[in-house]
Amino acid sequence: MTKPKGRPRDKSPIGETDLQEFLDSKADFAFEMRVLGRFEALSSTCEHGGTYTDPITSKIRQFDIRARYTRGPARLWIAAECKNVGADSPVLVHSVPRKLGEAFHSLIVHRTSHAPDAVTVGALESMYRPEELVGKRIDQVRKQAGRLIGGDQDIFERITQSVNSAFELVREAARSPGFPEVYAVVPVLVLPDGCLWQVDYSNSGEQSGPPHPVNTCPYFLAHEWQVATRVNTPLTYRLSHIEIITFGALKATISQFGDGTDTGPGLFHTIPNYIG
Repeated sequence: MTKPKGRPRDKSPIGETDLQEFLDSKADFAFEMRVLGRFEALSSTCEHGGTYTDPITSKIRQFDIRARYTRGPARLWIAAECKNVGADSPVLVHSVPRKLGEAFHSLIVHRTSHAPDAVTVGALESMYRPEELVGKRIDQVRKQAGRLIGGDQDIFERITQSVNSAFELVREAARSPGFPEVYAVVPVLVLPDGCLWQVDYSNSGEQSGPPHPVNTCPYFLAHEWQVATRVNTPLTYRLSHIEIITFGALKATISQFGDGTDTGPGLFHTIPNYIG
């Protein structure tokens, strides 16, 4: 049986103009460098383009950016991945009201020189409030042969890389020798401006209005990482959400993580409950 041939590859030479067009429109690295510059402008300490061992597959992978912020005992560590999508392939997040059991975030608290604790900040005090909209499904929408198609493979791969990159940050935070210290490890996916859309649904599944552009969208994870602490006791850290944000929203998002907003707290306002 003859194997059907795929679409023949265009073997015409690729020159400077072609490569520049690729860099201007499709290449992730140029966008990644812009995101790195923004993180550094926000006074973070950054690692860029290093490698880590995937905790699931044990393969060597490369992360985009790891950013670290310090304010007093608070340590905000971000595992950021970048995806240079275009207006011809925007990301659409399907969001529903957050349930009570989904309204939480986690902290690693070093009170003394003994083992740290993993603390769950619940609904009444978390940055993630009940009934606020939270992403549960994601599509990257494209036109193909005159039809609109959607799928999550490319975007979810980046989400997975951010979550897996966060594992090493969780492990490092759990082994930190310092105290008192309080760590929040947050995975983040950064997209170009104008390429993030959201469609909202009620609890009964009815669409609540048309899709609309947004700058930020929390996406529910509830993913657990178990690591060893500095005294070799087990610690389980729950990544409650990944933040999907646009480039222009990066500064406001970092501020929200640290300080909250007029309508809700950030990640660290419960620190006095743990270390006084």
